[in-house]
Parts: sequence; structure tokens; C-alpha cells
Amino acid sequence: MKVKERIEGDEPKLPRQSRAPRRLQQSNPHVFATAKDFLRSKYFEILDLGIQCLQRRISNKAVAVLSAIEELTQKAWFGKAFSEQSVEDICQHYRDEFDERRLQAQLLCLPNLRSPASEANLQFHDIMLAVGGSPMNAMIPDVLKLLTFYSVCPSSTATAERMQLQSSEAHQNLQYLRNTMSQPRLVCMMLLSAYPETEMVDSLDIDKLMNELILRRHARRRTFSMQCV
Repeated sequence: MKVKERIEGDEPKLPRQSRAPRRLQQSNPHVFATAKDFLRSKYFEILDLGIQCLQRRISNKAVAVLSAIEELTQKAWFGKAFSEQSVEDICQHYRDEFDERRLQAQLLCLPNLRSPASEANLQFHDIMLAVGGSPMNAMIPDVLKLLTFYSVCPSSTATAERMQLQSSEAHQNLQYLRNTMSQPRLVCMMLLSAYPETEMVDSLDIDKLMNELILRRHARRRTFSMQCV
């Protein structure tokens, strides 16, 4: 069964074609022939934006350091052999904050902090809580500092957040509304769009709103008829 047969409602229509001022136009803008072509371009635009946001997050240089800290701490906690290269990379990243040999020696002490009843499949967050709450954590100050740096290190970028806004409701509505209404009215429209299921929206009297809109302009009073309230 096709999607349009499962969803009740009208057929999709092309939105109003907005154009830039003539003085800024160097060529005629592209005009979609059908609503299907328009929605197809929007679909691939959103898909490309999502892929770009994921790539920007994953390619962030802080992600590699955080992954190395997680792997290093988990292996040391369970008494497994860890890579000395990971320790060296972390120390080079934080420069003068850590001594490589002392950090390795303190990591080897982590199995002593484990309780006999501790599970074998603890997550990294649980290991952090166990190390922070252990009475013996004063013996491993460099490990505590490393976990502190892990907790405060940002793993996302503001650029990716700005890319996400381009596919948001605010961006979609702003394309048409930003040049056709004032800022207060735009804010009210965005609130109604963001919270469509609230009691405030359900309790609105549409006829009363239409009458108030018509009465504000003489041209509207000549064009539109009033609704009986």
C-alpha cells in the first residue's frame, strides 16, 4: 500500500515560490514542476545534512582522545595489558599535565580498587564512580585527574549544532516568514509550531482570530467576510 493511501489528508502541494529582490538576482531561480520533485530535493538535503553532522562529530579530534582514555581505563581496571602507545598519546595530548611512567604505574594499581563482588562487565561510567568513591583513590592522583579531564572534555562542536538548525522547523518556516511578518508575530508562530498539541493551541477560537485579523486592515474588510462568533 502506498504511503499516500495510508495517510489521511490532502495531496502535497508546492509551497509559495519566494524570490529575492530583483537587484540581487543574477539568474532566474529554479522552479519545481511538481510537489514530488520539491519533496525529493528536501529529502536528499536533509539526508546530506545528517551525514555531514555525523562526520563532523566523529572527526572531532577530541573523540580519539576520549576513546583512548576509555579503553585504557577499562583494560587497567580489569587487569588486562594496555597499550603503552595509548598512554604516550594521552600524555602528549595533555602535554605537561601527566608524567608517562607515573601514570602507567598508577593504572596498574586500579585492580586493587575492585571489590570482590564487582561485575566483570562494568561500563566505563560505573568504573569512574567506583574509582571516585574508593577510599584508596588518594594513591592514584594522576588517574583521578585523567578521569576529570575526560568528564569535562567536550565531544561535540558548535559547528555541528549549527548544521542541525538548517533542517529544523525554525529554518523551514523562516524561509517564507522572515520577510513577510514582524519579529513578535514570528515568535508567536514558532511557539505554535513547536507545541502543536498543547491546550493553548486547542483552546484557540479560530473564528475570533480571523475576525480580529480582518478588522485590522480596511482592505481586508472589503475583501473578506466576517465570521459569526
